Amino acid sequence: MTKSKLWIRWAIASFSLTLSLGITDLPVVNTASSVLAQAASEGSFQQQVQSLENQAQSYTQQGQVALAEQTYSEAAILVRDTAQDIFNDIIPVIGELHPALAYAQQSLEFAQKSGDRLQIAESLNLVGEIQFASGGTSDARTSYQQAIAQLESSSNSESAKQLNIAYSNLHLGKVEQALVNTTKAKSFYEQALSSFQTLDHPEGEILVRQSMADLARQQRQFPEAIKNYRSALQLARTTQNKTASTASLLAIGDLQKRQRQNSLAKQSYQEALEAAGNAPNLIRQRGQILNRLGSLELQEGNHQAAVDFYNEALGLAQQVSDLTEQGSILRNLSISHQRRGNYAESFDFLQQAAVLYNQMGLRGLEAEALAEMGATQNVLGNRELAILFYKQAVQVFEARREELTAILGDSTFSKSQLFSPVYRRLSDLLLEDNRPAEAQQAVDLLKVQELDEYLGNVEANEMTVEAVTTLPSEEKVLAAYRPLRDQAIALGKELLVLRRTPKVELTPAQQQRIAQITALQQDLTREFSEFTRSPEVKAALQKVSETAREQNLSLNTLRRVADNLRGLEDRSVILYPLVLEDRLELILASPYAPPIRHTVNVSRDELNATIAEMRKGLTTVRFNTVVEPARQLYNWLIAPIEADLQAAGATTIIYAPDDQLRYVPLVALNDGDRWLVEKFRVNNITAASLTDFTSQPPNVLNILAGAFTQGEFDFQAGQRDFSFAGLPFAGVEVNNIASAIPDTTTLFDNNFSKTETVPLMDNFNIVHFATHAAFVPGEPKDSFILMGDGQRITLQEVQDSWFLTNVELIVLSACQTAVGGELGNGEEILGFGYLMQDAGAKAAIASLWSVSDGGTQALMNDFYGRLRNGASKSEALRQAQIGMIKGNLSVDDSIPNASHPYYWSPFILIGNGL
Repeated sequence: MTKSKLWIRWAIASFSLTLSLGITDLPVVNTASSVLAQAASEGSFQQQVQSLENQAQSYTQQGQVALAEQTYSEAAILVRDTAQDIFNDIIPVIGELHPALAYAQQSLEFAQKSGDRLQIAESLNLVGEIQFASGGTSDARTSYQQAIAQLESSSNSESAKQLNIAYSNLHLGKVEQALVNTTKAKSFYEQALSSFQTLDHPEGEILVRQSMADLARQQRQFPEAIKNYRSALQLARTTQNKTASTASLLAIGDLQKRQRQNSLAKQSYQEALEAAGNAPNLIRQRGQILNRLGSLELQEGNHQAAVDFYNEALGLAQQVSDLTEQGSILRNLSISHQRRGNYAESFDFLQQAAVLYNQMGLRGLEAEALAEMGATQNVLGNRELAILFYKQAVQVFEARREELTAILGDSTFSKSQLFSPVYRRLSDLLLEDNRPAEAQQAVDLLKVQELDEYLGNVEANEMTVEAVTTLPSEEKVLAAYRPLRDQAIALGKELLVLRRTPKVELTPAQQQRIAQITALQQDLTREFSEFTRSPEVKAALQKVSETAREQNLSLNTLRRVADNLRGLEDRSVILYPLVLEDRLELILASPYAPPIRHTVNVSRDELNATIAEMRKGLTTVRFNTVVEPARQLYNWLIAPIEADLQAAGATTIIYAPDDQLRYVPLVALNDGDRWLVEKFRVNNITAASLTDFTSQPPNVLNILAGAFTQGEFDFQAGQRDFSFAGLPFAGVEVNNIASAIPDTTTLFDNNFSKTETVPLMDNFNIVHFATHAAFVPGEPKDSFILMGDGQRITLQEVQDSWFLTNVELIVLSACQTAVGGELGNGEEILGFGYLMQDAGAKAAIASLWSVSDGGTQALMNDFYGRLRNGASKSEALRQAQIGMIKGNLSVDDSIPNASHPYYWSPFILIGNGL
């Protein structure tokens, strides 16, 4: 058998060394070798092993210990060689026990019976390699450490011991690198490199140079990585090591391609192809190289050359059962056909990739492929079928939300690049097909998904798990599709098991079955190609269109939303704007009718420019800079639905803003005569599926109020520097609350600390923080609430530790968003609202910019007075804002123009506004 792993050769060398040292005598070796030769001529590998084991047992019974030990030694080498061959032939799958592991462990048992510590160490190293490849880093580390312990107490030659310890250190470095313990990994690599160089062992030095290069690449130290790969390449060429030459050139090409040095990358890949030649043990690598060359040709517009490379690569990947590479090649073939306008062929490759990913359990990658299938069908003019595949992608996301982050670690996309665009595109297609009821579901799920992308662990509930509804006529299409898919998956799994069976164990019948499955898979591919063109599917798709547009739907989530709205005392509607590249879509859900859809012809760029203009006008305290963008946004967001609002008798707009619309308050839109707050209550929500409208406000208010009134704190959060001074009017604000609401506990400055405040919060039904806060795009740990003693509570801490069962409302009266003028997609505002609700609070009030200290004090004073008198949260806020507009509030003389929306409009209510 091929001994492609270098340490197998050390095993043979060490065995020869044992002989030369006189540990055993030549007749013993001849005896054991003759047993092995006889067994080899008589039967299978298993019989050979059994013959050696029987002979060793016989020697033991006869008291010939040296002969027994030597025979066990021969058995250990034979089994270890076989384990190594299996390990080389079969790609390990993380989380699965590798077929070679049992052989490696059997080799270890034989080595232990032989008593040769060097062989024991070599077997332990192989066991560790296989454990590591299967994802068992801790087990692998233990095996390598045990190998070193065996070597340190071995009586073998010092050079043999140090050589094997060097390999164990190399393996330990890989374990630490996988665990991102960079310093430890580097230390192990340096120890191994020093030993290999001292021992003049180029094979080991090649491997450690490659590992050091991998570590540098992981740290994005690309020049250092290339330097080490080239050192490994030079040694590999000197020793005529084709495997190492191929691996080094492939890695160099990948780095060059990453740095857009395509001509250099192509040259490196071609050299790698030449180095690999037709070596049987480098088939997998040849396929990977050809796949990369195909991608380079595709980038240069050489479509046929790309397809030729991909087809050859696919054949090689199938030959060695490299499923991950097959999926990559199939998707690349799909792209190449799309570039030439062959969308039907592109779809065929995508569905093969989707089946493959499902078979491997890589559901995130399957969802990517399903979404791409939807996009392809849309280009082909099959919008209903496109919608169906997008729905399938969303259902995979929602059903496996908790698992997909880890799974997508292998993907070319991050969650934010993949998930949200799929939800948004599904909503887009449903609206284009005039199916607003289903689109409302998708848009609501989009909000939940954006929260999950920002916070990382937003839990599903019974409404989100249902995902998007599949219509009865769509189920008929799936009924034709699923049997083909399921049969393909079943055949693929059977083939994978057979191909992962070591060749020494395959029976003739199993080999014949491999050929049969391959032929059946080709037949299924043809059936998949005919699927979309079949009369049954076309008829069902026509029925989809008719049924959906008639709105004869049984959408449980929409029924629950309508029931919630009907249960509210105020006549409420939910407004979902959806920002698309070429237009704005408005979806209006009301208690007594299906959702209504309106299309506004404004591009994302134009909308965002107006949002930025309004945001600037809101914070410059000049009416002439804010009214025009406020009117324009009114014309886009409210004017198209005014008749529907009137028909519904709406008094409250429950608003789920999308994208950068989250940075401007809806109440500050202007119809040319009045601000929107003068016509409607506005209650922001994160998503209807995450909001409980059933709870009622408390009859008696008890408040915990804290204020940062003096001092100054400078610090860095995320990549930004902050400097905050105390808010003098915050003390007045809190004292006024205490005067108006007798059951109020106040905390100021140093007493308003994290340690003092957080444990008290759940003893009150309202928590009011008159202090600075900043909601920053990026990570939850970058956004914070500043306490009076300079401590900060991050949104990450809120997520991890706040548990509020009694709190009805949390108010932060001096927040900032768009810190540094940066407008993201508003995920940080969405995340704040959700975290307050997730912690247990029914609602939260926050400001969209840092507003006047004195103006805030006046508005909050009026808000709490109305709240005490029985007004709902949303109505109390609305009346306080109207009071400031009309000049009815007692505002400090330093504020000459308190009716400007800068002072009253930044406060948004998120959650249950009752």
